[in-house]
Amino acid sequence: MAGTGEIVTRVRFAPMSQSGTVETMIRIVANAPTYYEFIRTLRNDPRVQPGFLEVVRITTEQQNAYMAKLGGRYLVCLVDDVPAGYVGSIEGDIRVCTHPDFQGRGVGAAMIHAIMDLFPESYARLKPGNTSSRALFKACGFQRAGEIDGLHRYLRPSVDGVGD
Repeated sequence: MAGTGEIVTRVRFAPMSQSGTVETMIRIVANAPTYYEFIRTLRNDPRVQPGFLEVVRITTEQQNAYMAKLGGRYLVCLVDDVPAGYVGSIEGDIRVCTHPDFQGRGVGAAMIHAIMDLFPESYARLKPGNTSSRALFKACGFQRAGEIDGLHRYLRPSVDGVGD
């Protein structure tokens, strides 16, 4: 994210409602207070909550306090300038969420690659049944590296020496 403070990429995807492909501009930007409410609302969305390790309802006050402390370790993904997801690395643990309206467009992969560029030591902890996140991390080059406290741990081999 050198220079402009953002990563810009174009991806092609096939929307489920249309034939053919569409090109979409994805920008990964630094988290800022203007995105705190988007992140909180998405984190509280019942469509994505089952994928989180802990299902909780986050208040605005809780979100603002958390972001004041750790917001600098998060990035936000914009698709055609609309917030589409967020990713962070907290103590090396990747926290990622794509808004359901933007899933299947390369948003999750773009965010994982961006956070790994900033925090290459990061890893993922996944619930055993979280097939969507497992597919995302595998597509980004991660491999399962055991289990900790009932969660599957995924590491990126180029960084962690897994599978070498």
